[in-house]
Amino acid sequence: MSKKLTWSFDPTHSQVIFKVKHLVFSSIMGRFNSFNVEMKNDSQDFTNASLAFSAEVSSVDTNNKDRDNHLQSADFFNVEEFPSIRFVSTAIKATEQDKYQVIGDLSILGKTISTVFEAKVSPIVIDPWGNEKVAISLNSKVNRNDFGLSFNATLEKGGFLIGEQVELNAEVQFVRTQA
Repeated sequence: MSKKLTWSFDPTHSQVIFKVKHLVFSSIMGRFNSFNVEMKNDSQDFTNASLAFSAEVSSVDTNNKDRDNHLQSADFFNVEEFPSIRFVSTAIKATEQDKYQVIGDLSILGKTISTVFEAKVSPIVIDPWGNEKVAISLNSKVNRNDFGLSFNATLEKGGFLIGEQVELNAEVQFVRTQA
């Protein structure tokens, strides 16, 4: 049996963002500034990998402090009771060359739902300092109401203030940890 390779994520070259419809016709984007991603695998075949992710809800940043404070409140993420969002992979399936489905448990507000992320994995490269690196782009859509993130307001001419579907995107760069 081969030894698991550990990869440390590089926070200076990584980001976790989300996008949701606002006022029916536009979108609001945000990010989590404090997060951690762990990856282990036993070969260069990503289907053998395991991924775990956590984001600190208090680090949510939509470029508007009032909105960020509202997102941290009990109306949305309830940071006092649920300080983090978590994802743990349960299976990874190859779909085509360098593309995968990462299936796992996404936990928000104490609710855990099986979620699929589409992933694209870069080739492993050696940076100018001799480090082995790989980048992974992960994308999914979730219905925020499924997690209890149901705050909303009806608009006068129809529709809702905030869309139900939230696009999730993580662009994560890893460096191989010495085995």
